[in-house]
Amino acid sequence: FFAAADTFSSGAILGVNEIGIYKSTNGTNFTKLAFPETENGNDYTPNDIEIATNNSVYVSTTSNTFGAGGGKIFQSTDGNTFTLAHSVPNGVRTEIVTSKSDANTLYVLAQLNTDPVAIYKTIDNFATVTALALPDEVDNGIPANDFTRAQAFYDLLLRVDPNDDKIIYVGGIDLFRSEDSGTTWNQISKWSNN
Repeated sequence: FFAAADTFSSGAILGVNEIGIYKSTNGTNFTKLAFPETENGNDYTPNDIEIATNNSVYVSTTSNTFGAGGGKIFQSTDGNTFTLAHSVPNGVRTEIVTSKSDANTLYVLAQLNTDPVAIYKTIDNFATVTALALPDEVDNGIPANDFTRAQAFYDLLLRVDPNDDKIIYVGGIDLFRSEDSGTTWNQISKWSNN
C-alpha cells in the first residue's frame, strides 16, 4: 500500500514534517519513504500515485506550501527509491494514469501556471511526450482551453478505461471522454445550462 501526505492550513500550516510518500506492507503500519527534495530544499508534495502493470510506482506532485515542486513525475521500480521521470513545463498540479496493457504508456493532466491546463501522453515512459488536444467546454462564456473554469487546483480528474487504452476520461467542472487517445473529445456531463 502507498499513501501520499500533504499539509493542512487553517491559519497555520500543519503537517509540514509529514509531507511525503508512505508505504505499508500490512495496511496498518506505514513508513515514510525517502523522496527527492525540491530545488529550494523542501519536500515535494505528492498529488497522485499510480502503479503500472510492471509494478513501477509513479508519483505526481503539486506545488508545495512554498510554491515549489509542482508538475513533477517520479518513478520507482523497486517501490522504495524514486527518481524524476518527467517535469511538466510550468506545471503546478499533476494527475497521472497508467495504461492497463502497456507499462510504458501514461497520460498526464496538468494544471499550469501559464495556461489553465494541458494533457500529455507518453508511450515510451517519458522518453518522448506528446501534448493532446483539450476538450472544448460547451457552456456559454467558458474559454475553449479551460474546461476546469480556473478550478484546476482542485477539479482535475484523469482515468483510462481498463479494457481499452484509447478510451480516456478527463474532468474539471464537467467530464469528457475520448475514444481515440485524446485526439477528439465528447462532453459527457453538463454542470450548467448556460
